[in-house]
Amino acid sequence: MLISEINQLLIRILIASLTMLGLGLVMVSSASMALSDYSYGSMYHHTAAHFMKIILGIGAAIVAYIFGVRWLQKLSPSLMMIGFFFSLLIFMPSLSVDVNGAVRWLKIGPLVFQPYDLFKMGYILFLAHALERYQKAGEASELRISIAVLFIVSVLLILQPDFGSFSLLMSVMLLVFFLIKGINRELFFIVSSLFVAFVWLIISAPYRMKRIETFFNPWSDRYGSGFQLIQAMVAEGSGGISGVGLGQSVQKMLYLPEAHTDFPLSIFAEETGLIGVLFVLGLITYLCLQLTRLSFKLRQHEILFECYLVFLIAAFIFIQSFFNIGVNYGLLPTNGITLPLMGYGGTSVVSHIAMIGMVMSIGRDLKYKKPIHSMEMAVRDTSVVPIKP
Repeated sequence: MLISEINQLLIRILIASLTMLGLGLVMVSSASMALSDYSYGSMYHHTAAHFMKIILGIGAAIVAYIFGVRWLQKLSPSLMMIGFFFSLLIFMPSLSVDVNGAVRWLKIGPLVFQPYDLFKMGYILFLAHALERYQKAGEASELRISIAVLFIVSVLLILQPDFGSFSLLMSVMLLVFFLIKGINRELFFIVSSLFVAFVWLIISAPYRMKRIETFFNPWSDRYGSGFQLIQAMVAEGSGGISGVGLGQSVQKMLYLPEAHTDFPLSIFAEETGLIGVLFVLGLITYLCLQLTRLSFKLRQHEILFECYLVFLIAAFIFIQSFFNIGVNYGLLPTNGITLPLMGYGGTSVVSHIAMIGMVMSIGRDLKYKKPIHSMEMAVRDTSVVPIKP
């Protein structure tokens, strides 16, 4: 019964993920046509590049599926440290790539990638492992290690600078801390400290202050820092209810900068209208709900590592989607965060597809395990996924 229920959830997760990948390819293709033609003489340059990243991601997902999450759990400390090591290499001028003043990419031979996404995959595996140890044996040493590594990487992200990824990591960690401890003085202290740190980081960097000013009033610098957001709003407003037609966007004709990376949803909104945007929001919500349901089902049967892994993946996908959509609609300042499974970005696409591959491997792993009997768990009112206090 358990395996049958989990397989049903996995099928829904797979269908939602594949639909998002296909829709994302359409969004990126449409948003990048004009730029590809202008820069490379071919309208499908970025489409081909994005498609190749999807193929590479599917390959990574197949590898994760074959080996299974339990094998990856054993390698989680090494995977996390490899990601951490690459994050340090960012600060070597001979290997780093500067894009618009941010040093977030490494170039090693023909490969150009973002170390943060590699670190995120290893970190999610290690954190799920640490939470399992904490729940089963009350062992907190690995949990402390994960927090220490997170702090160091957060500092590295600020130095790059990559304020968006830093904010994403902090948001997920606050959620995890809430699940472990609930609402208490420690959580209040952490939230207060992070708020002060965020304010200081914004005030200390003039370009961040400019982004905040633009966020509140983009028309104050309509041809400068506010230009991108204004053009995104024009695209979204032009779409109306049903859109101007797929492929018929005007704003993608080099009016909206970085349309295929940070703002494909705005172009999609122009072409398909409110109906298309609601479909995208529905897909993301459906995927995250199915992942959360799977996490709860695993928790009910004391399959802890897989439970925490799936929940962390759902949390990252949901919060990252919120960040990107918030930027597209002017609800958040520009942060450079891509739309999971649908946005253009090589390492991000590959890493998210690989995470779905990890989730898919759970059903196969359970099939060859001994039957696991359900246990009644005491759930605290303040917890979403029960974790030992």
